[in-house]
Amino acid sequence: MKITIDKKSSVPLYVQLKEGIKNLIIKGQYKNSDSLPTTRALADTLGIHRNTVISAYKALEAEGYAYSHVGRGTFVIQPDSMPAHDHIAYYNMFDWAQHLSEKLKQRISDKLLTLYQSESAHVCISFVWSQKGFPDFPIQKFQRSINSVLRHRSDSIFDYTRALGDEGLRTILSNHLRKKDVHVSPENILIVNGAQQAIDLVGRLLLEPGDAVVVENPTYTGALCSYQFLQAKIIGIPMDDWGMKVHLLEDILVRHRPKFIFTIPSFHNPTGTTMRNDRRERIVSLAEKYQIPIVEDDYGSDLRFSGPDLPLLKALDTSGQVIHIGTYSKVLMPGLRVGWIVASQDVIAPLSELKRYSDLCTSLFIQAAITEFHARGYMATHLRYLKRTYQKRLQALVDAIKKYFPEETTFIRPHGGIYLWVTLPKHIALQRVWENALKRGVAFSMGSLFYLNENGSNQMRLRYASVQEDKIREGIRIIGEEIEKCSGSSRP
Repeated sequence: MKITIDKKSSVPLYVQLKEGIKNLIIKGQYKNSDSLPTTRALADTLGIHRNTVISAYKALEAEGYAYSHVGRGTFVIQPDSMPAHDHIAYYNMFDWAQHLSEKLKQRISDKLLTLYQSESAHVCISFVWSQKGFPDFPIQKFQRSINSVLRHRSDSIFDYTRALGDEGLRTILSNHLRKKDVHVSPENILIVNGAQQAIDLVGRLLLEPGDAVVVENPTYTGALCSYQFLQAKIIGIPMDDWGMKVHLLEDILVRHRPKFIFTIPSFHNPTGTTMRNDRRERIVSLAEKYQIPIVEDDYGSDLRFSGPDLPLLKALDTSGQVIHIGTYSKVLMPGLRVGWIVASQDVIAPLSELKRYSDLCTSLFIQAAITEFHARGYMATHLRYLKRTYQKRLQALVDAIKKYFPEETTFIRPHGGIYLWVTLPKHIALQRVWENALKRGVAFSMGSLFYLNENGSNQMRLRYASVQEDKIREGIRIIGEEIEKCSGSSRP
């Protein structure tokens, strides 16, 4: 099989392989029902991981160029709708590359793509995203909520709804926020498709190309990609054990006049830190002084399992300058794609308009199911379960790191949330550790994915929340073994 794989290319390896095989099929070098090489044999030939070949074969199946038979292998399906040369001409007649947005050509999403590749590599133990199957999700209770909605609201839940979202869900969120001293009405809340859409909508509303935005450094990769796509000038403020170093903020506000400050004050992603109370008060005070909005990403303040509750930035907001973002992705499951934005009416109105331009509305059916889930008291019970469970998993992770990682390893132990940020000795080739651990079925996130600059080469983010305790111990043991192998080796 004559296929060239460029390991330095920004195009994922499995995509390169899929396209290479597809071209051979189109050119007739593979006939209908021909057997493709075994995944192991092809991986050895090309010097790539077997999981990459598996992903390529699955992609070929999805596009109709192959089919698999358990125990026998993968076989070619030749497109018979037109001759091979016509098929090639059809795909080569129009040069789409000249018509793509310049913003897309910059490969801005490479960092997010790397995260997704980690998860799509058929890993057994993932410290990146949620484990398959969502063992902590109360499926039966959610099923009962869905059944109730189908019985009582089936005449309305499958239609379009207001861009703002289901009034019942917005009322529940409003009441929940009032318990946190955020006094807003349902009309101050916009339901969106997860926190990522919230970040994107706010960025589109506030940013013009070249505008400055302040973030913590490191920060959530999805926010970095969104703001880079919008051609913003991103200014990072370093962090310590207590969150953003707010004493550095005023000078940046004076010099750069950013359009807004993006921050994750509680159980920060990726570091797990929680911004100290005096810093929360200071950042809100500075924003008010210089008339600069704050975008508060609050993915997990409900997941605190130790230490005192700290006020949301929105609770400290007396002038309406804080835009608050929340999501169900971390407390239920990400596939529901439901989040929310809390802001003043003069912000919610244009955000709703942008939302309509984007996708009209978030699924009313899913919103109604979540509303019923709340109404039955299931959410409160579920949150209590998650906090107990996550605390145990964090302890298992900490114990495993102390046992299997180098003594010089440091980390900031969070009081909640879902992430642990680990710093290894600088001489360890973490890229090689990542690659070797992935081959053994264990995935983690490299710290460099979350920085604006080249930092993080000896840091990793471990998502412990959705990994069972025995798997945590096994996964950390494997990573620890790979760290030991790579100790003293130079970074590739």
